[in-house]
Amino acid sequence: MFPVRTLLHRQFNFKSTIIMTPSIQHPATIATTRASSSFVGPDGYARARSQTPANNGGLFKMVHVENRPYFPLVTIDPSDEASMVSIARTIVEAYYADADADCDGDAAGSDSDDNKAEAAQITRISGGLTNALFKVDFPPASPSPSESSRRPSSVLIRIFGAEGMIDRDVETATFARLCGDGHKGDKYASHSSSSVVHPSLDLIGRFANGRVESWISGMRQSTTRDFKDSSFMGGVATGLARLHYGFEIPDYLHCQSGGEEDANEVLKPTLWKVMGAWIEELEAFLHKGVVCEDSDLMQLFYLAAVGREANESDSAFSIKDKIISHLKSEMRWLQSMVQERHPNAIVAFSHNDLCTANILLDASAEDNSNKSTTMCIIDYEYGSINYTMYDVANFFCELCGGNNNGIPDLSSFPSHERQRDFIRQYIRESRKVLLEKNQYGMGETDQNEDECIDELQSQIHLFQLASNLIWGVWGLVQASGEVTHRTFCTKNAKLRLDGKVDLDTFDNLRYGKNRLGNYMICREKMEFNH
Repeated sequence: MFPVRTLLHRQFNFKSTIIMTPSIQHPATIATTRASSSFVGPDGYARARSQTPANNGGLFKMVHVENRPYFPLVTIDPSDEASMVSIARTIVEAYYADADADCDGDAAGSDSDDNKAEAAQITRISGGLTNALFKVDFPPASPSPSESSRRPSSVLIRIFGAEGMIDRDVETATFARLCGDGHKGDKYASHSSSSVVHPSLDLIGRFANGRVESWISGMRQSTTRDFKDSSFMGGVATGLARLHYGFEIPDYLHCQSGGEEDANEVLKPTLWKVMGAWIEELEAFLHKGVVCEDSDLMQLFYLAAVGREANESDSAFSIKDKIISHLKSEMRWLQSMVQERHPNAIVAFSHNDLCTANILLDASAEDNSNKSTTMCIIDYEYGSINYTMYDVANFFCELCGGNNNGIPDLSSFPSHERQRDFIRQYIRESRKVLLEKNQYGMGETDQNEDECIDELQSQIHLFQLASNLIWGVWGLVQASGEVTHRTFCTKNAKLRLDGKVDLDTFDNLRYGKNRLGNYMICREKMEFNH
């Protein structure tokens, strides 16, 4: 389910998990073969891996999943630029090849291929917290005019991070469905897929530890300055409504959320399942010797999780148990509140990580014109079936910042009236999408607008707690992973938690502490008002 932020990196130590065995040296080392039919869905990636033989003499096999090339055996080291350029070029060529082209047998290489690889430029993209991101600029090509118009001059390479926290088969298959079938006729596209995601957004292909995506030129990341623009807020509301109501959810996502693989099955939100899994992940990290043998270090995690210091006489194991018990107790309480107060809360496919770095804007449109036509929402790797108002509440929490220094500012949460303006635009766009699908009368559309705004705003107040709780847990998981991989900085750690000393890199433990602290503030405020 759920980050990419700005300025400083909040990553899950991906370098410790990426190995260069084997890596690509140049296009001539790749052999491609087309399956009799394209595999589909997450199972398609698993089948592709099981049916792909080990490399033979440095040659690698290609299969197609979701009508896109997939190299199951190719693992890329993010420090090896030549390998990244080579896999990018190979996947682009395979993706844009004509369906009738002869793609069987060994791919032919040449000196010109090598020269092209050397001439290509690769640039590290800042802002990637979960993954390592690179832009590859290819040199000007001289093929036929038709080929030149099809092949992009630049692509994005994503090297996967957050090992174990994201099912990459599910996430990549879903991203492919969101993008439709690209240039090949929208065979697997959702209803009006061009209105769900930006028309230039596309999955080009995948390799073992990453993938190649389209590069959308002329765009910039949004910033906190954009949040003050009513047109920007309206554009986000429009984009979320199109995503929630325009995307036809694949059957396999029903299974992921705990239901049956049946489109008629009642949708179940993944929020609690993911939150529980992350708490278990935290428990596993804290249970490892490197943490449990250090009481002072466990005290830091207790302070971050609970907001106060544990008893000095408590052992590290005892403190660990209290941390996990506290987080599980808060999750159960919050889940019961949601089920009690909003048992009919709408559930749909949701982004779950809508922050500044995941919203691109037309770099040339600096005025207050309607940004919904130029806005591009990206990075759906935490996307899943979830409460729609969680998606909205999480976006509102992101307006509080904290992705550069780990200290969100609750005073930046949208005012009562700004929330209502956002919800109003969201409702109107939702109804427009449902009308297009001949489904008017579903869910929120049964109420008049003011009643619907009241109901959704009430949900947002509760899901604000959920956003703070789950991302607080995420911060602790990331920090515990740093401890396990021995990259956690213990110097001035307590002062860092208090915001008095900064790290040169993103402070995951401080971020987790502050998100969980905001959770308790919001909970106390909600209990006082009720």
